[in-house]
Amino acid sequence: MEKSSKLEYFIVGFLLLAIVTTGALWLLRNRDQKIKDLNNNNSSEKEENKDDLNFDFLKFDYNKNNIVYSPLSIRKGLGLLKEGAMGDTYNQLDAVLNKFDDYNVTNVDKKIGISNALFIKNSYKDIVKEEFVNNLTNKYKADLFYDELTSPDIVNNYVKEKTFGMIPKLFDSVDGSKLVLVNALAIDLNWVYKFDESNTYDRTYYLDKEINIPFISDSFKHVDNIKYYNGDDLKIVSMPLESVGGTNLEYIAIMPNDIDSFVKDVNYSYLKD
Repeated sequence: MEKSSKLEYFIVGFLLLAIVTTGALWLLRNRDQKIKDLNNNNSSEKEENKDDLNFDFLKFDYNKNNIVYSPLSIRKGLGLLKEGAMGDTYNQLDAVLNKFDDYNVTNVDKKIGISNALFIKNSYKDIVKEEFVNNLTNKYKADLFYDELTSPDIVNNYVKEKTFGMIPKLFDSVDGSKLVLVNALAIDLNWVYKFDESNTYDRTYYLDKEINIPFISDSFKHVDNIKYYNGDDLKIVSMPLESVGGTNLEYIAIMPNDIDSFVKDVNYSYLKD
C-alpha cells in the first residue's frame, strides 16, 4: 500500500527589528564589495552573484547545528524591514534587495502559502507612520493587527494558521515588543512518485551515537524519474513534487562529505558545476 507521503517542509521567518538589523548589517558589511562588482559584471555573472547572497544567510547562521531557513522568506522579511528604515540602513538594505528578483509564490489553500504580518502594540498605533503601514499592507499584502502584545497568542495563532498547523507555537513571550514583523512560508506537498509504506523501516543512523530511526526507502520502480548525483565530495538527489496552482517545485537534498568545508565554500557556481 502506498503511503500518502508528504513533504512537510516549513519555514517561518520571524523578525524582531533589533535582531534582524544586526543580521542584515553583518550581511551587508561582508557583501559591500560584491554588490559593487555586480554593476561591472555581465548578466550571467550577476545571476550567480545574486544567488551567492542566498548562501551568505547559511554561512551567517551556521554553527554546526541543524537549521532550516529560506532565503526567500528572509528576503521578504528584510523587505518589510526596509520599508521602515532610513539613511544608511535603508540604502544598504535597498542595495542588497535590489539585486534579487522578487519571486512570486502562489498561495494554494493548505498546500503552499507565504504570508506577511505586522503586529503593532495598541499604544503605538498613532506613533507608527501611516506610510509604513500602507506600504506593508499594499506592497506586501501584509495582514495588520493591533494588540496589547501582553501575550504571544495573537502571533502564535497567526503562524499556526498560515503554516497549516505545522508550527503551533513560535514565541514564548513578546514582552517589551512594540512592533513585530512576521513572514511565514509553508509548503505541504505530495511527492509525484510516492514511497511504498511497506519499505519504510527502522535502520541505524550514525551521529554522535547510534540511533534507530525510520528510513523511507523505495523499490526503485521510479528510479528513472529521480535525479541523482554521486560525486567525490557530495551526493545530491532531486525529487519532483506535485504541481499546484501552476507552481512546479522539486525537493533537492545535498549531503556533503565534509559539512564544514561545504558551508564555507559553497556558492552558485560550485553547485552549478
